[in-house]
Amino acid sequence: AFYCDTTNNQLTYVGVDNAGGQSRFSHRSFAMNSDGTLTADYAEVLVTTSGSTDYSPSITEDSSGDLWVAMTTIQTVRYIEAYECTTSCGTGGNWVSRQNLDNPADSNFAVITPLASGNVAVTTGANVDGISSFRTEVWTGSWSSFTLTTNTGYAPQQSGFWHIGGTLIIGTRNSGPTIHFLSFVSSTW
Repeated sequence: AFYCDTTNNQLTYVGVDNAGGQSRFSHRSFAMNSDGTLTADYAEVLVTTSGSTDYSPSITEDSSGDLWVAMTTIQTVRYIEAYECTTSCGTGGNWVSRQNLDNPADSNFAVITPLASGNVAVTTGANVDGISSFRTEVWTGSWSSFTLTTNTGYAPQQSGFWHIGGTLIIGTRNSGPTIHFLSFVSSTW
């Protein structure tokens, strides 16, 4: 996943690395040069996570300039992990786990979205009590209770997401050809 800061001409990526049975995410930031090339700010950083297998990472920068990563991870079931870096993100030890999300079992993806005042929202797609749904939690120094958006026609495992002008758009399809779109703006679906 990539985050592009066009104000500061920075491109940052996050990926997962499950080699050797150790879960971790990799991260690196680049300066975008005027000639179209990239210059690495620091070597790739590996941050160990608490799961056994990580996938579907997303990355963003909050309004305070902190980098955030969210991903699905597997321990006993799939759940969501989030990490924040406030300074010197090229050092793995500077990434802080922001756990205690009210995770549903069987989360299919995690997308992290910047909000005002240094806050972020994490949206997950999951099957809750046999019903396909999206859940969103907001970080304001701790995680809020989740907001549940439920519709039995949604299939969160077949979803895409986009950040457009501060709005999170999720496109998802049911078993047929119809695509549903949901938008998340300022903590509200």
